[in-house]
Amino acid sequence: MKHTYEVEILGQKFNIKSTQPKPYVDKIVNYVTSKMKELHKNSKALTGHHVAILTLLNITDELFQSENEVQAYKEKVIHRAKNILQMIDAQPST
Repeated sequence: MKHTYEVEILGQKFNIKSTQPKPYVDKIVNYVTSKMKELHKNSKALTGHHVAILTLLNITDELFQSENEVQAYKEKVIHRAKNILQMIDAQPST
C-alpha cells in the first residue's frame, strides 16, 4: 500500500509516494540531503539544479561501486563453494 509523505530537502518540500515506512523514507531523504549539503559546501558557486545533478551522479557512482563489490563477493563465495564440493567429492566413500 502506498503512503504519501511530505519531506523537505534543502528547504524545498516534496510529496513522496512510497510503499516503504516513514522511517525508511526519512533515512533516504536524510542521506540525499547530507550529500547535497556536502557538495554545496565544497562548491558554493553551484546552483541548486547543478547540486542536484552532481549529487545524483555521486550517489549513482556509490550504487554501482556497491553492486560491483557485491558481485565480486558472490563470485568469491561461488568459487569457495565449488572448492569445498570438490574436496567433499574427492573424499573416499565410507
